[in-house]
Amino acid sequence: MRIIDHTDEALDLVAQAQPIAEANDLPEALMRLHHLRGNLLFPKGDITGCEAGHRQSIEYARQIGSTEGEAKGLGGLGDAVYMAGRMRTSHDMLSRCVEISRANGFGRTEVANAAQVCHTKVYMLELHEVLEQSHKAMDAARRVGHDRAEMNAAAAALFAAVELSDWSSVVTLCEHVRTLGENLGAARLVHEALSFNSIHLNAIGRHQEALESINQAIAGARKLGMSFGGPRMLGHLARVTQDKTEQDQAISEAEEIIANGCVGHNQPFFYRDAIEVMLQRKEWAQAQRHAESLEAFFAQEDLPWSEFYVARARALAASHSDHRSAETRDVLQAIRNDAVEFGLKSSLPTIDQALNEY
Repeated sequence: MRIIDHTDEALDLVAQAQPIAEANDLPEALMRLHHLRGNLLFPKGDITGCEAGHRQSIEYARQIGSTEGEAKGLGGLGDAVYMAGRMRTSHDMLSRCVEISRANGFGRTEVANAAQVCHTKVYMLELHEVLEQSHKAMDAARRVGHDRAEMNAAAAALFAAVELSDWSSVVTLCEHVRTLGENLGAARLVHEALSFNSIHLNAIGRHQEALESINQAIAGARKLGMSFGGPRMLGHLARVTQDKTEQDQAISEAEEIIANGCVGHNQPFFYRDAIEVMLQRKEWAQAQRHAESLEAFFAQEDLPWSEFYVARARALAASHSDHRSAETRDVLQAIRNDAVEFGLKSSLPTIDQALNEY
């Protein structure tokens, strides 16, 4: 049920099984149940519940001396802090899980968490490395027959390819994620593929198809709940549509979902996309407002993603103010150099336009 996204039904079954396992003193079963609960609460954006489930699973793993149970729990805690936007801490926890699993021959646990490590690297803007490591993780997942880990690694590669404007890779990866998702019944990842493909379609001028793709993704996400990927998709919609009212509605809805709690991979993409929309509309104060929200989200752990997009938004806004200066131009040039280094091609046109106006 977890794989096919029947999350609420699966949580109900876990709740029914737990008192039975407790009454019969079955610590191994309780370890598995708490780990499963933590995993099920991840796509719902329940940070507290996800973390609690995995901490309890680790306690039972230690009771019975299960090294693999501890490793899985550590990976689960990595997911919980990922949800909170603490991507460096998540990366370290997940990487430690992978190391323990590799050393002890826990193949399926290793590949499942290696795929998630790739996702954390997206926010460090190590995008070429994400592509390389994701393909290695996909190969390893195929070797042990772990289709869900392969799908997750392919999704990380897809996200990196979109950021790099590597459209040929995006086409291949979208199809791969969709095929695996459909075969597994993992609708959430099918919706993610549709959403990211809308950015690709829009970039190559197929605007109507882009709108159809993102609206299909959002319609599917609404059936399962918007906490997993809703704000990110709504950010994509705001970028793809040219209708200002639709943009504002998408941004407003995304902010409401974020306020109510969601998985932490939403905020980086959404705030970046909201910034981009406002820059295109020349609404400099709004662009800076979303930059402040992005900065605040990563306040506990600054990351290249937030540092770059926040600095870019502020410099572009400053370049169009009455107080722009040669110093602002120098800052823009430095940000342009960073964009080239990271491979963020789509960030260059607005920077170049601003520089050309000096």
